[in-house]
Amino acid sequence: MRKWVLRRKVRKWPSISRKTNIIRMFFLYIRMFSNVWVSIGINICISLLIIYGLHIFWNYIKDNYSKPKTKNLVNTQTEKYKKIIEELQQSRTTETLPILNQEEMYNELNDFMNGTTIN
Repeated sequence: MRKWVLRRKVRKWPSISRKTNIIRMFFLYIRMFSNVWVSIGINICISLLIIYGLHIFWNYIKDNYSKPKTKNLVNTQTEKYKKIIEELQQSRTTETLPILNQEEMYNELNDFMNGTTIN
C-alpha cells in the first residue's frame, strides 16, 4: 500500500536579472513618491477645507451676533446743511450790522494807502 503524503510545494522565485531588479526598484520609488504627493495633496485639501469652514463660521458669528454699522450719509449731510441755514437765518434776524459811513471808510482807506510806501 502506498501512503499518501501531503507535501507543501515551496515556490521558488525565479532568478532575477539585474535589469528586472532596476525596473522593480523604479516602480517601487514611483509608488513611494506617489504616496507622498497624494498625502501632501490630501493635507492641502483638508487645510483649505478647515480654513473655509472657519471663514464661514466667522461670517455667521459676525452677521448674527453683532450690530451692523450703517451710516446714512445723504440724510446726515442734509440735516447738517439745514441746521447751518437755520443758524444763519436766526443770527441775521437777531443781529443788525452797523452801517458805516462811506466817507469814513474812504478816509480810512486813504490814510492807509498814504501810510504805506513802495520800496
